[in-house]
Amino acid sequence: MDSKSNKKKYIIGGSICLILLIVIGATYAYWTTTQVQKDINEINTDCLRISYTNKDASKTGFTLEKAFPIKDVDGRSLEGYTFTIANECTTYINYNVNMESLKLNSDGTVSSTDENHEDIQINIEYIDTILNDEAIINLKGYKQTQSLLTKKDGNTATAYDTRILESGALGPKGTENDKIEYTLRMWLDEDTPTSEMNKIYKGKISVWATPTKAENAVEKITNIANQQVAASTNSTTQLAVDDTADQNIRYIGKDPDNYIDIGNGVYQTDIWIGYNNEDIYKGQYTVEYTSEEECKGNGKYNKHCTQLHKKGDPILWRIIGVMKDNTINDNQTARLKIIRDEDIGMMSWDAKCNTEDKTSSCSGGYTYKNNWNEASLKTTLNEAFWERKTTTDRNYIYVYDGENFNSHWYKLRFEDTGIREISRKLVDNTKWHLGGITFDEYDTATVGIYYSKEHADKVYDKNPTTWNGKVGLMYASDYGYATGGGEGKQRSECLTQDLYHWNASGFEDCYKNDWLYYPSNYQWLMNPYASNDNYAARADYNGFVSSYYYVYPNNYRIRPVLYLKSDVKIVSGTGTKENPYRITL
Repeated sequence: MDSKSNKKKYIIGGSICLILLIVIGATYAYWTTTQVQKDINEINTDCLRISYTNKDASKTGFTLEKAFPIKDVDGRSLEGYTFTIANECTTYINYNVNMESLKLNSDGTVSSTDENHEDIQINIEYIDTILNDEAIINLKGYKQTQSLLTKKDGNTATAYDTRILESGALGPKGTENDKIEYTLRMWLDEDTPTSEMNKIYKGKISVWATPTKAENAVEKITNIANQQVAASTNSTTQLAVDDTADQNIRYIGKDPDNYIDIGNGVYQTDIWIGYNNEDIYKGQYTVEYTSEEECKGNGKYNKHCTQLHKKGDPILWRIIGVMKDNTINDNQTARLKIIRDEDIGMMSWDAKCNTEDKTSSCSGGYTYKNNWNEASLKTTLNEAFWERKTTTDRNYIYVYDGENFNSHWYKLRFEDTGIREISRKLVDNTKWHLGGITFDEYDTATVGIYYSKEHADKVYDKNPTTWNGKVGLMYASDYGYATGGGEGKQRSECLTQDLYHWNASGFEDCYKNDWLYYPSNYQWLMNPYASNDNYAARADYNGFVSSYYYVYPNNYRIRPVLYLKSDVKIVSGTGTKENPYRITL
Protein backbone atom coordinates (compact mmCIF):
# COMPACT_ATOMS: atom_id res chain seq x y z
CA MET A 1 0.00 0.00 0.00
CA ASP A 2 1.51 3.40 -1.02
CA SER A 3 1.79 6.48 1.18
CA LYS A 4 -1.43 7.95 -0.20
CA SER A 5 -3.29 4.80 0.68
CA ASN A 6 -1.81 4.86 4.14
CA LYS A 7 -3.43 8.22 4.67
CA LYS A 8 -6.81 6.56 4.20
CA LYS A 9 -6.45 4.64 7.46
CA TYR A 10 -9.21 5.64 9.81
CA ILE A 11 -8.64 5.80 13.54
CA ILE A 12 -11.95 6.36 15.23
CA GLY A 13 -12.28 7.25 18.91
CA GLY A 14 -15.76 7.92 20.24
CA SER A 15 -16.34 11.19 22.05
CA ILE A 16 -17.34 9.81 25.43
CA CYS A 17 -18.08 6.55 23.65
CA LEU A 18 -18.37 4.71 26.92
CA ILE A 19 -17.58 5.73 30.45
CA LEU A 20 -18.00 3.25 33.26
CA LEU A 21 -17.76 4.82 36.65
CA ILE A 22 -17.57 2.23 39.40
CA VAL A 23 -17.39 3.29 43.04
CA ILE A 24 -17.30 0.58 45.69
CA GLY A 25 -18.21 1.38 49.28
CA ALA A 26 -16.85 -0.35 52.32
CA THR A 27 -19.87 -2.65 52.43
CA TYR A 28 -20.16 -2.96 48.65
CA ALA A 29 -23.51 -1.19 48.81
CA TYR A 30 -24.76 -0.77 45.26
CA TRP A 31 -24.68 2.54 43.48
CA THR A 32 -26.06 3.57 40.10
CA THR A 33 -24.61 5.96 37.56
CA THR A 34 -25.80 7.08 34.17
CA GLN A 35 -23.66 8.02 31.20
CA VAL A 36 -23.09 11.76 30.83
CA GLN A 37 -24.12 11.87 27.19
CA LYS A 38 -27.77 12.77 26.40
CA ASP A 39 -28.04 11.78 22.75
CA ILE A 40 -26.74 9.17 20.37
CA ASN A 41 -23.10 9.76 19.54
CA GLU A 42 -22.44 9.51 15.83
CA ILE A 43 -19.01 9.78 14.27
CA ASN A 44 -18.58 10.26 10.54
CA THR A 45 -15.58 10.15 8.27
CA ASP A 46 -16.01 10.22 4.53
CA CYS A 47 -17.11 6.59 4.53
CA LEU A 48 -17.07 5.05 8.02
CA ARG A 49 -19.86 5.56 10.51
CA ILE A 50 -20.05 4.48 14.15
CA SER A 51 -23.02 5.18 16.39
CA TYR A 52 -23.48 4.56 20.11
CA THR A 53 -26.82 4.16 21.82
CA ASN A 54 -28.83 2.05 24.25
CA LYS A 55 -31.06 -0.73 22.97
CA ASP A 56 -33.95 0.99 24.75
CA ALA A 57 -34.57 4.12 22.67
CA SER A 58 -36.24 5.84 25.65
CA LYS A 59 -32.91 5.88 27.49
CA THR A 60 -29.72 7.70 26.68
CA GLY A 61 -26.20 6.71 27.54
CA PHE A 62 -24.94 3.70 29.40
CA THR A 63 -26.39 2.71 32.77
CA LEU A 64 -24.42 0.51 35.13
CA GLU A 65 -26.40 -0.68 38.09
CA LYS A 66 -25.33 -2.37 41.31
CA ALA A 67 -21.66 -1.47 41.08
CA PHE A 68 -20.49 -4.11 43.50
CA PRO A 69 -19.19 -7.65 42.89
CA ILE A 70 -21.91 -9.80 41.33
CA LYS A 71 -22.23 -13.31 39.93
CA ASP A 72 -21.83 -14.00 36.24
CA VAL A 73 -25.51 -14.87 35.83
CA ASP A 74 -26.39 -11.41 37.16
CA GLY A 75 -23.80 -9.79 34.92
CA ARG A 76 -25.41 -11.39 31.88
CA SER A 77 -28.74 -9.80 32.82
CA LEU A 78 -27.38 -6.23 32.98
CA GLU A 79 -28.54 -3.74 30.40
CA GLY A 80 -25.82 -3.56 27.79
CA TYR A 81 -24.30 -0.64 25.97
CA THR A 82 -24.95 -0.93 22.22
CA PHE A 83 -22.95 0.46 19.34
CA THR A 84 -23.00 -0.13 15.59
CA ILE A 85 -20.11 -0.05 13.14
CA ALA A 86 -21.28 0.66 9.58
CA ASN A 87 -19.06 0.64 6.51
CA GLU A 88 -20.03 3.45 4.14
CA CYS A 89 -16.98 2.78 1.98
CA THR A 90 -16.87 1.09 -1.42
CA THR A 91 -13.99 -1.08 -0.16
CA TYR A 92 -13.72 -3.78 2.49
CA ILE A 93 -12.44 -2.76 5.93
CA ASN A 94 -10.71 -4.45 8.85
CA TYR A 95 -11.53 -3.17 12.32
CA ASN A 96 -10.66 -3.59 15.99
CA VAL A 97 -12.95 -2.72 18.89
CA ASN A 98 -10.79 -1.63 21.84
CA MET A 99 -11.46 -0.82 25.48
CA GLU A 100 -9.26 2.06 26.62
CA SER A 101 -8.69 2.20 30.40
CA LEU A 102 -8.22 5.85 31.22
CA LYS A 103 -5.59 7.53 33.34
CA LEU A 104 -6.95 9.30 36.42
CA ASN A 105 -6.10 12.34 38.48
CA SER A 106 -5.89 12.07 42.26
CA ASP A 107 -9.51 13.21 42.59
CA GLY A 108 -10.77 10.47 40.23
CA THR A 109 -11.29 12.72 37.22
CA VAL A 110 -9.93 11.70 33.85
CA SER A 111 -6.33 12.81 33.36
CA SER A 112 -5.46 14.87 30.30
CA THR A 113 -1.74 14.54 30.97
CA ASP A 114 0.64 11.67 31.54
CA GLU A 115 -0.11 11.82 35.24
CA ASN A 116 -1.88 8.73 36.56
CA HIS A 117 -2.80 7.67 40.11
CA GLU A 118 -2.77 3.88 39.93
CA ASP A 119 -3.65 3.53 43.59
CA ILE A 120 -7.23 4.67 42.96
CA GLN A 121 -7.87 2.46 39.92
CA ILE A 122 -9.68 -0.87 40.04
CA ASN A 123 -7.47 -3.67 38.76
CA ILE A 124 -8.83 -4.62 35.33
CA GLU A 125 -8.48 -8.33 36.06
CA TYR A 126 -11.60 -7.97 38.27
CA ILE A 127 -13.72 -6.33 35.57
CA ASP A 128 -15.73 -8.97 33.70
CA THR A 129 -17.15 -8.39 30.23
CA ILE A 130 -19.55 -9.91 27.74
CA LEU A 131 -19.63 -8.78 24.14
CA ASN A 132 -22.80 -9.81 22.24
CA ASP A 133 -23.77 -12.48 24.80
CA GLU A 134 -20.59 -14.43 24.16
CA ALA A 135 -18.00 -15.80 26.59
CA ILE A 136 -17.43 -14.03 29.90
CA ILE A 137 -13.87 -12.70 29.94
CA ASN A 138 -12.22 -10.33 32.38
CA LEU A 139 -10.77 -7.23 30.80
CA LYS A 140 -7.18 -8.31 31.40
CA GLY A 141 -7.88 -11.52 29.48
CA TYR A 142 -8.06 -9.75 26.13
CA LYS A 143 -5.05 -9.07 23.95
CA GLN A 144 -3.22 -5.87 24.79
CA THR A 145 -2.58 -3.27 22.09
CA GLN A 146 -1.44 0.32 21.70
CA SER A 147 -3.78 3.11 22.77
CA LEU A 148 -5.62 5.14 20.16
CA LEU A 149 -6.27 7.94 22.65
CA THR A 150 -3.28 10.21 22.19
CA LYS A 151 -2.90 13.95 22.45
CA LYS A 152 -2.09 14.29 18.77
CA ASP A 153 -5.57 12.96 17.96
CA GLY A 154 -7.13 15.82 19.85
CA ASN A 155 -8.28 13.75 22.80
CA THR A 156 -8.37 15.17 26.30
CA ALA A 157 -8.08 11.66 27.79
CA THR A 158 -5.17 9.25 27.68
CA ALA A 159 -5.14 5.52 28.42
CA TYR A 160 -2.83 3.42 30.58
CA ASP A 161 -4.07 0.10 29.16
CA THR A 162 -5.84 -0.85 25.92
CA ARG A 163 -7.38 -4.25 25.13
CA ILE A 164 -8.79 -5.58 21.84
CA LEU A 165 -12.34 -6.74 22.56
CA GLU A 166 -13.05 -7.83 19.00
CA SER A 167 -11.49 -7.92 15.55
CA GLY A 168 -13.42 -8.30 12.34
CA ALA A 169 -14.04 -7.21 8.78
CA LEU A 170 -16.94 -5.58 6.95
CA GLY A 171 -17.97 -5.61 3.32
CA PRO A 172 -18.60 -2.52 1.18
CA LYS A 173 -21.76 -0.46 1.59
CA GLY A 174 -24.79 -2.26 0.26
CA THR A 175 -23.48 -5.78 0.84
CA GLU A 176 -24.92 -8.30 3.28
CA ASN A 177 -22.06 -7.69 5.71
CA ASP A 178 -21.63 -3.89 5.66
CA LYS A 179 -22.44 -3.27 9.34
CA ILE A 180 -22.42 -4.99 12.69
CA GLU A 181 -24.01 -4.26 16.06
CA TYR A 182 -22.34 -4.94 19.39
CA THR A 183 -23.68 -4.92 22.93
CA LEU A 184 -21.16 -4.70 25.78
CA ARG A 185 -21.80 -5.54 29.42
CA MET A 186 -19.26 -4.92 32.19
CA TRP A 187 -19.34 -5.61 35.93
CA LEU A 188 -17.16 -6.46 38.90
CA ASP A 189 -16.33 -10.14 39.29
CA GLU A 190 -17.87 -11.78 42.36
CA ASP A 191 -14.36 -12.63 43.63
CA THR A 192 -13.20 -9.01 43.66
CA PRO A 193 -11.17 -8.61 46.88
CA THR A 194 -11.71 -5.94 49.51
CA SER A 195 -8.42 -4.35 48.45
CA GLU A 196 -10.34 -2.93 45.46
CA MET A 197 -12.87 -1.13 47.65
CA ASN A 198 -13.31 2.63 47.15
CA LYS A 199 -11.55 2.55 43.80
CA ILE A 200 -12.64 3.77 40.38
CA TYR A 201 -12.56 2.54 36.80
CA LYS A 202 -13.21 4.71 33.75
CA GLY A 203 -12.88 3.58 30.18
CA LYS A 204 -13.72 4.42 26.58
CA ILE A 205 -14.46 2.30 23.54
CA SER A 206 -12.31 3.13 20.53
CA VAL A 207 -12.70 1.63 17.07
CA TRP A 208 -9.82 1.23 14.66
CA ALA A 209 -10.61 0.65 11.00
CA THR A 210 -8.60 0.55 7.79
CA PRO A 211 -9.49 -0.20 4.16
CA THR A 212 -8.26 -3.52 2.83
CA LYS A 213 -8.23 -5.53 -0.35
CA ALA A 214 -10.50 -8.55 -0.58
CA GLU A 215 -9.84 -11.70 -2.57
CA ASN A 216 -12.22 -14.56 -3.13
CA ALA A 217 -10.97 -17.25 -0.73
CA VAL A 218 -11.33 -20.16 -3.15
CA GLU A 219 -9.52 -18.26 -5.90
CA LYS A 220 -6.75 -17.11 -3.56
CA ILE A 221 -5.97 -20.60 -2.22
CA THR A 222 -6.21 -22.04 -5.74
CA ASN A 223 -3.73 -19.45 -7.02
CA ILE A 224 -1.33 -20.20 -4.15
CA ALA A 225 -1.58 -23.90 -4.98
CA ASN A 226 -0.87 -23.29 -8.67
CA GLN A 227 2.18 -21.20 -7.81
CA GLN A 228 3.53 -23.79 -5.39
CA VAL A 229 2.96 -26.70 -7.75
CA ALA A 230 4.72 -24.80 -10.52
CA ALA A 231 7.65 -24.00 -8.25
CA SER A 232 8.06 -27.41 -6.63
CA THR A 233 7.41 -31.05 -7.42
CA ASN A 234 8.40 -32.53 -4.05
CA SER A 235 6.56 -32.98 -0.77
CA THR A 236 7.75 -29.68 0.74
CA THR A 237 4.90 -27.78 -0.95
CA GLN A 238 2.07 -26.88 1.46
CA LEU A 239 -0.71 -27.47 -1.06
CA ALA A 240 -1.30 -30.39 -3.38
CA VAL A 241 -3.98 -31.47 -5.84
CA ASP A 242 -5.31 -34.89 -4.88
CA ASP A 243 -5.44 -37.80 -7.31
CA THR A 244 -9.23 -38.01 -7.44
CA ALA A 245 -11.45 -37.13 -10.38
CA ASP A 246 -12.58 -34.06 -8.43
CA GLN A 247 -9.04 -32.67 -8.21
CA ASN A 248 -9.52 -31.17 -4.76
CA ILE A 249 -6.75 -28.88 -3.50
CA ARG A 250 -5.52 -29.82 -0.02
CA TYR A 251 -3.11 -28.48 2.56
CA ILE A 252 -0.46 -31.08 3.34
CA GLY A 253 2.50 -31.59 5.65
CA LYS A 254 3.22 -31.26 9.34
CA ASP A 255 2.18 -27.63 9.93
CA PRO A 256 1.10 -25.72 6.82
CA ASP A 257 0.08 -22.06 6.86
CA ASN A 258 -3.65 -22.75 6.78
CA TYR A 259 -4.96 -21.03 9.92
CA ILE A 260 -8.18 -19.07 9.53
CA ASP A 261 -10.10 -16.77 11.87
CA ILE A 262 -13.84 -16.96 11.20
CA GLY A 263 -14.72 -14.66 14.10
CA ASN A 264 -15.48 -17.48 16.51
CA GLY A 265 -14.34 -15.63 19.62
CA VAL A 266 -11.49 -16.16 22.06
CA TYR A 267 -10.52 -18.65 24.74
CA GLN A 268 -11.92 -17.47 28.07
CA THR A 269 -9.30 -19.26 30.17
CA ASP A 270 -5.72 -20.42 29.82
CA ILE A 271 -5.54 -23.97 28.48
CA TRP A 272 -2.81 -26.29 29.71
CA ILE A 273 -2.46 -29.93 28.70
CA GLY A 274 -1.02 -32.56 31.03
CA TYR A 275 -0.74 -36.32 30.60
CA ASN A 276 1.33 -39.28 31.66
CA ASN A 277 2.17 -41.89 29.04
CA GLU A 278 2.68 -44.62 31.65
CA ASP A 279 -0.47 -44.05 33.65
CA ILE A 280 -3.02 -43.23 30.95
CA TYR A 281 -2.91 -46.15 28.53
CA LYS A 282 -0.08 -44.96 26.28
CA GLY A 283 -1.21 -41.36 26.58
CA GLN A 284 -4.23 -41.39 24.28
CA TYR A 285 -6.09 -38.99 26.57
CA THR A 286 -4.84 -35.53 27.39
CA VAL A 287 -6.25 -33.67 30.38
CA GLU A 288 -7.04 -29.95 30.20
CA TYR A 289 -6.32 -27.48 33.00
CA THR A 290 -6.72 -23.73 33.38
CA SER A 291 -3.33 -23.06 34.99
CA GLU A 292 0.19 -24.47 35.10
CA GLU A 293 -0.08 -24.94 38.85
CA GLU A 294 -3.24 -26.99 38.46
CA CYS A 295 -1.67 -29.00 35.64
CA LYS A 296 1.43 -29.89 37.65
CA GLY A 297 -0.40 -30.43 40.90
CA ASN A 298 -3.05 -32.98 39.93
CA GLY A 299 -1.79 -36.35 41.09
CA LYS A 300 -0.36 -38.73 38.56
CA TYR A 301 -1.45 -36.74 35.48
CA ASN A 302 1.36 -34.25 35.78
CA LYS A 303 4.47 -35.34 33.88
CA HIS A 304 3.82 -33.28 30.76
CA CYS A 305 2.38 -29.78 31.08
CA THR A 306 2.15 -27.67 27.93
CA GLN A 307 0.30 -24.41 27.47
CA LEU A 308 -1.82 -24.63 24.34
CA HIS A 309 -3.55 -21.26 24.64
CA LYS A 310 -3.53 -18.14 26.71
CA LYS A 311 -6.76 -16.55 27.82
CA GLY A 312 -7.82 -14.18 25.06
CA ASP A 313 -6.21 -16.13 22.21
CA PRO A 314 -8.52 -16.34 19.17
CA ILE A 315 -10.33 -19.62 18.55
CA LEU A 316 -8.85 -20.57 15.19
CA TRP A 317 -9.82 -23.04 12.49
CA ARG A 318 -7.66 -24.55 9.74
CA ILE A 319 -8.34 -24.95 6.04
CA ILE A 320 -8.47 -28.59 4.88
CA GLY A 321 -8.57 -27.40 1.31
CA VAL A 322 -10.58 -26.24 -1.70
CA MET A 323 -13.14 -29.00 -2.12
CA LYS A 324 -15.01 -29.63 -5.36
CA ASP A 325 -16.66 -32.92 -4.46
CA ASN A 326 -19.67 -31.77 -2.44
CA THR A 327 -22.83 -30.09 -3.59
CA ILE A 328 -25.41 -27.57 -2.42
CA ASN A 329 -28.90 -27.69 -3.95
CA ASP A 330 -27.51 -30.38 -6.28
CA ASN A 331 -25.11 -27.87 -7.84
CA GLN A 332 -21.41 -28.62 -7.52
CA THR A 333 -19.31 -25.67 -6.40
CA ALA A 334 -15.78 -25.25 -5.04
CA ARG A 335 -15.65 -24.15 -1.40
CA LEU A 336 -13.20 -24.02 1.48
CA LYS A 337 -13.51 -26.87 3.94
CA ILE A 338 -12.26 -26.02 7.43
CA ILE A 339 -11.71 -27.87 10.72
CA ARG A 340 -11.49 -26.49 14.25
CA ASP A 341 -7.86 -26.31 15.35
CA GLU A 342 -8.67 -27.74 18.79
CA ASP A 343 -11.27 -30.33 19.70
CA ILE A 344 -14.42 -29.52 21.67
CA GLY A 345 -14.26 -32.56 23.95
CA MET A 346 -14.59 -36.34 23.96
CA MET A 347 -17.97 -37.79 23.01
CA SER A 348 -19.56 -40.90 21.57
CA TRP A 349 -20.43 -40.94 17.85
CA ASP A 350 -23.96 -41.96 18.78
CA ALA A 351 -25.43 -42.55 22.24
CA LYS A 352 -29.04 -41.82 23.02
CA CYS A 353 -30.60 -42.21 26.45
CA ASN A 354 -34.15 -43.49 26.01
CA THR A 355 -35.51 -41.43 28.90
CA GLU A 356 -34.93 -37.97 30.32
CA ASP A 357 -32.76 -38.99 33.25
CA LYS A 358 -32.06 -36.35 35.91
CA THR A 359 -28.85 -38.07 37.00
CA SER A 360 -25.57 -38.74 35.23
CA SER A 361 -26.63 -42.34 34.63
CA CYS A 362 -29.08 -43.62 32.03
CA SER A 363 -31.45 -45.82 33.99
CA GLY A 364 -33.98 -45.97 31.14
CA GLY A 365 -31.64 -47.74 28.72
CA TYR A 366 -29.91 -46.42 25.61
CA THR A 367 -29.55 -47.02 21.87
CA TYR A 368 -26.70 -46.49 19.43
CA LYS A 369 -26.43 -46.78 15.63
CA ASN A 370 -24.08 -45.56 12.90
CA ASN A 371 -26.83 -43.74 11.01
CA TRP A 372 -25.37 -40.20 10.91
CA ASN A 373 -28.74 -38.62 10.11
CA GLU A 374 -30.00 -39.77 13.51
CA ALA A 375 -26.73 -39.79 15.49
CA SER A 376 -26.54 -37.91 18.79
CA LEU A 377 -23.24 -36.35 17.68
CA LYS A 378 -24.87 -34.96 14.53
CA THR A 379 -27.57 -33.40 16.69
CA THR A 380 -25.06 -32.02 19.21
CA LEU A 381 -22.94 -30.38 16.51
CA ASN A 382 -25.80 -28.96 14.44
CA GLU A 383 -28.03 -27.77 17.26
CA ALA A 384 -26.26 -27.04 20.55
CA PHE A 385 -22.76 -26.36 19.13
CA TRP A 386 -24.08 -24.50 16.09
CA GLU A 387 -26.44 -22.33 18.12
CA ARG A 388 -24.25 -21.89 21.24
CA LYS A 389 -26.70 -23.65 23.53
CA THR A 390 -26.90 -26.55 25.97
CA THR A 391 -27.85 -29.92 24.52
CA THR A 392 -31.48 -30.94 24.97
CA ASP A 393 -30.61 -34.60 25.50
CA ARG A 394 -27.86 -36.18 27.55
CA ASN A 395 -24.73 -37.36 25.76
CA TYR A 396 -22.37 -40.10 26.83
CA ILE A 397 -18.97 -38.51 27.47
CA TYR A 398 -15.76 -38.94 29.44
CA VAL A 399 -15.12 -36.49 32.25
CA TYR A 400 -12.06 -36.09 34.44
CA ASP A 401 -12.83 -35.97 38.15
CA GLY A 402 -9.34 -34.92 39.28
CA GLU A 403 -7.89 -38.41 39.43
CA ASN A 404 -9.60 -40.61 36.85
CA PHE A 405 -11.63 -40.55 33.69
CA ASN A 406 -15.23 -41.60 34.22
CA SER A 407 -18.05 -42.17 31.77
CA HIS A 408 -21.26 -40.23 32.39
CA TRP A 409 -24.44 -39.10 30.68
CA TYR A 410 -24.34 -35.32 30.67
CA LYS A 411 -25.90 -32.36 28.96
CA LEU A 412 -23.20 -30.32 27.26
CA ARG A 413 -22.84 -26.52 27.33
CA PHE A 414 -21.64 -24.67 24.25
CA GLU A 415 -22.71 -21.15 25.23
CA ASP A 416 -19.09 -19.99 25.25
CA THR A 417 -17.50 -22.33 22.69
CA GLY A 418 -20.07 -22.89 19.92
CA ILE A 419 -20.43 -21.08 16.60
CA ARG A 420 -21.10 -17.36 17.05
CA GLU A 421 -23.90 -15.70 15.16
CA ILE A 422 -21.49 -13.53 13.19
CA SER A 423 -19.72 -16.70 11.99
CA ARG A 424 -22.80 -18.70 10.96
CA LYS A 425 -23.51 -16.53 7.93
CA LEU A 426 -20.16 -17.61 6.47
CA VAL A 427 -21.09 -21.31 6.46
CA ASP A 428 -22.85 -23.25 3.71
CA ASN A 429 -25.43 -25.97 4.06
CA THR A 430 -23.77 -28.91 2.33
CA LYS A 431 -24.45 -32.40 1.02
CA TRP A 432 -22.14 -34.77 2.93
CA HIS A 433 -21.39 -38.27 1.62
CA LEU A 434 -21.91 -41.23 3.96
CA GLY A 435 -20.54 -44.23 2.08
CA GLY A 436 -18.42 -46.64 4.12
CA ILE A 437 -15.77 -49.34 4.16
CA THR A 438 -16.79 -53.00 4.50
CA PHE A 439 -15.27 -55.72 6.65
CA ASP A 440 -13.22 -56.97 3.68
CA GLU A 441 -11.72 -53.52 3.13
CA TYR A 442 -11.13 -51.88 6.50
CA ASP A 443 -7.52 -53.12 6.84
CA THR A 444 -6.54 -52.78 3.16
CA ALA A 445 -8.09 -49.50 1.99
CA THR A 446 -5.77 -46.75 0.80
CA VAL A 447 -6.75 -43.10 1.01
CA GLY A 448 -7.97 -43.24 -2.61
CA ILE A 449 -10.18 -46.23 -1.85
CA TYR A 450 -11.58 -44.48 1.20
CA TYR A 451 -12.42 -41.45 -0.93
CA SER A 452 -14.23 -43.51 -3.55
CA LYS A 453 -16.15 -45.48 -0.91
CA GLU A 454 -17.19 -42.28 0.89
CA HIS A 455 -18.81 -41.08 -2.34
CA ALA A 456 -20.35 -44.44 -3.24
CA ASP A 457 -23.79 -45.70 -2.24
CA LYS A 458 -22.36 -48.59 -0.21
CA VAL A 459 -23.96 -48.33 3.24
CA TYR A 460 -25.30 -50.78 5.78
CA ASP A 461 -28.91 -51.86 5.26
CA LYS A 462 -31.10 -48.75 5.00
CA ASN A 463 -28.59 -46.22 6.25
CA PRO A 464 -28.59 -42.95 4.24
CA THR A 465 -25.98 -42.35 1.53
CA THR A 466 -25.92 -38.56 2.04
CA TRP A 467 -26.83 -35.93 4.60
CA ASN A 468 -27.52 -32.22 4.20
CA GLY A 469 -26.26 -30.07 7.05
CA LYS A 470 -23.81 -27.53 8.46
CA VAL A 471 -21.42 -29.22 10.90
CA GLY A 472 -19.76 -32.58 10.38
CA LEU A 473 -16.42 -34.31 10.93
CA MET A 474 -13.44 -34.88 8.70
CA TYR A 475 -13.38 -37.98 6.51
CA ALA A 476 -10.73 -40.68 6.57
CA SER A 477 -9.71 -39.38 3.13
CA ASP A 478 -9.19 -35.86 4.53
CA TYR A 479 -6.84 -37.31 7.11
CA GLY A 480 -4.97 -39.42 4.55
CA TYR A 481 -4.56 -36.78 1.86
CA ALA A 482 -3.14 -34.29 4.42
CA THR A 483 0.15 -36.18 4.70
CA GLY A 484 3.27 -34.57 3.33
CA GLY A 485 5.44 -37.65 3.67
CA GLY A 486 9.10 -37.30 4.56
CA GLU A 487 12.61 -38.47 3.80
CA GLY A 488 11.83 -42.03 4.86
CA LYS A 489 8.58 -42.33 2.94
CA GLN A 490 7.58 -39.96 0.17
CA ARG A 491 4.01 -38.72 0.06
CA SER A 492 3.30 -40.90 -2.96
CA GLU A 493 4.30 -43.96 -0.94
CA CYS A 494 2.03 -42.95 1.93
CA LEU A 495 -0.91 -42.60 -0.45
CA THR A 496 -0.42 -46.13 -1.76
CA GLN A 497 -0.08 -47.65 1.72
CA ASP A 498 -3.40 -48.68 3.29
CA LEU A 499 -4.39 -46.34 6.11
CA TYR A 500 -4.78 -49.21 8.56
CA HIS A 501 -1.03 -49.85 8.37
CA TRP A 502 0.27 -46.29 8.49
CA ASN A 503 1.82 -47.18 11.84
CA ALA A 504 3.81 -50.03 10.33
CA SER A 505 7.59 -49.90 10.69
CA GLY A 506 9.10 -47.36 8.31
CA PHE A 507 5.87 -45.50 7.64
CA GLU A 508 6.04 -43.08 10.58
CA ASP A 509 6.61 -40.17 8.16
CA CYS A 510 3.07 -40.67 6.84
CA TYR A 511 1.28 -39.62 10.02
CA LYS A 512 3.98 -37.61 11.78
CA ASN A 513 4.02 -35.22 8.82
CA ASP A 514 0.23 -35.05 8.61
CA TRP A 515 -1.18 -31.86 10.20
CA LEU A 516 -4.52 -33.57 10.91
CA TYR A 517 -2.80 -36.16 13.11
CA TYR A 518 -3.68 -35.50 16.76
CA PRO A 519 -0.86 -36.81 19.01
CA SER A 520 -1.98 -38.72 22.10
CA ASN A 521 -5.66 -38.69 21.09
CA TYR A 522 -8.20 -40.63 19.10
CA GLN A 523 -10.42 -38.65 16.70
CA TRP A 524 -13.85 -39.64 15.47
CA LEU A 525 -14.26 -39.51 11.68
CA MET A 526 -17.38 -39.01 9.56
CA ASN A 527 -17.22 -42.48 7.97
CA PRO A 528 -19.87 -45.02 9.08
CA TYR A 529 -19.00 -48.70 8.71
CA ALA A 530 -20.78 -50.47 5.84
CA SER A 531 -20.90 -54.00 7.28
CA ASN A 532 -22.96 -53.40 10.43
CA ASP A 533 -25.00 -50.70 12.14
CA ASN A 534 -22.83 -49.84 15.16
CA TYR A 535 -19.26 -49.13 13.97
CA ALA A 536 -17.64 -45.96 12.64
CA ALA A 537 -14.11 -44.85 11.74
CA ARG A 538 -11.48 -43.20 13.91
CA ALA A 539 -8.00 -41.78 13.43
CA ASP A 540 -5.81 -43.49 16.02
CA TYR A 541 -3.29 -41.78 18.30
CA ASN A 542 -0.77 -44.19 16.74
CA GLY A 543 -1.44 -42.61 13.34
CA PHE A 544 -3.50 -45.23 11.52
CA VAL A 545 -7.19 -45.30 10.52
CA SER A 546 -9.76 -48.02 11.04
CA SER A 547 -13.54 -48.16 10.53
CA TYR A 548 -14.02 -50.86 13.11
CA TYR A 549 -15.00 -49.11 16.38
CA TYR A 550 -18.25 -49.05 18.32
CA VAL A 551 -20.03 -45.70 18.13
CA TYR A 552 -20.86 -46.29 21.82
CA PRO A 553 -19.39 -46.37 24.47
CA ASN A 554 -16.18 -45.17 22.79
CA ASN A 555 -15.51 -41.48 23.49
CA TYR A 556 -13.04 -39.81 21.15
CA ARG A 557 -12.01 -36.24 20.40
CA ILE A 558 -14.41 -34.16 18.29
CA ARG A 559 -13.07 -31.59 15.83
CA PRO A 560 -16.01 -29.95 14.01
CA VAL A 561 -15.78 -29.39 10.25
CA LEU A 562 -17.55 -26.73 8.16
CA TYR A 563 -17.83 -25.73 4.49
CA LEU A 564 -17.63 -21.98 3.87
CA LYS A 565 -19.71 -20.21 1.27
CA SER A 566 -18.10 -19.97 -2.15
CA ASP A 567 -18.15 -16.15 -2.12
CA VAL A 568 -16.29 -15.75 1.19
CA LYS A 569 -13.45 -13.22 0.92
CA ILE A 570 -10.02 -13.17 2.55
CA VAL A 571 -9.32 -9.60 3.68
CA SER A 572 -6.07 -10.02 5.61
CA GLY A 573 -3.56 -12.48 6.99
CA THR A 574 -0.97 -14.89 5.66
CA GLY A 575 -2.36 -18.14 7.08
CA THR A 576 0.12 -18.48 9.93
CA LYS A 577 -1.04 -19.06 13.48
CA GLU A 578 0.24 -15.62 14.44
CA ASN A 579 -1.39 -13.96 11.41
CA PRO A 580 -4.32 -16.15 10.33
CA TYR A 581 -6.52 -15.45 7.34
CA ARG A 582 -9.44 -13.19 8.27
CA ILE A 583 -12.58 -13.60 6.20
CA THR A 584 -15.91 -11.95 5.50
CA LEU A 585 -18.64 -11.99 2.86
